[in-house]
Amino acid sequence: RTGVGGRIALAAANTLTSTLTVAAPSGAVSVGSIDGAFPVVIDAMGGDVTATGPIGAAVELDSLTVMSSPATFSVVGATSAIDLMAVTAGVLFDASGVERLTLRGGTIQAEDGGRITLGPTVRLTGDTTLAATTGEVRSGAIDGPFSLLIEALGGSVMLDAPIGHDDALSSISVTAATADLADVAAERSIDFGGVDHLTMRGGTIAGADGATIQFSPNVALLDAV
Repeated sequence: RTGVGGRIALAAANTLTSTLTVAAPSGAVSVGSIDGAFPVVIDAMGGDVTATGPIGAAVELDSLTVMSSPATFSVVGATSAIDLMAVTAGVLFDASGVERLTLRGGTIQAEDGGRITLGPTVRLTGDTTLAATTGEVRSGAIDGPFSLLIEALGGSVMLDAPIGHDDALSSISVTAATADLADVAAERSIDFGGVDHLTMRGGTIAGADGATIQFSPNVALLDAV
């Protein structure tokens, strides 16, 4: 489906039988749930993208690429207490082209060895899990008073910008073979104990009064912390 400067709205429930490309440059794209083992590309450069249902919850996608910079991509999801707002992709979830990404809770999951790449500014409005076992998770700044769980067991985590700098997280927990980060602020707990090798690029690790902070058993400092 294509359109320029207009609006594209898909059905509340969508099952793929082939690759899906939705292109509405400078327009807006709204999709419901999407399932099927095929790649999905959503291109709304300059427009907003909203997903109103879980993505890949019934049948995971092969990959999901979203391009909407400098507008927004908002993963909204269903209202089920079991699967709130979720994206399940195969080898790739790529929202690096999204300038402002809102994650409203639930799990963003790539298959083992896959990659999750978020944009430069991420806002949490619900407890969120980023899962890419033996793969890679990469993100820019993340803010919002909710919990963030990053699971890349056997893989790597790269946080390129401060976490909780403008609005502290409730908590953050990272499990990975390697993790690279700088400033982190969370109210209740900061847990890097599940990281085999942690690289700190300086900055501040800050919790509120009574917060617990746990570091990796192996920490490399690239600058003063």
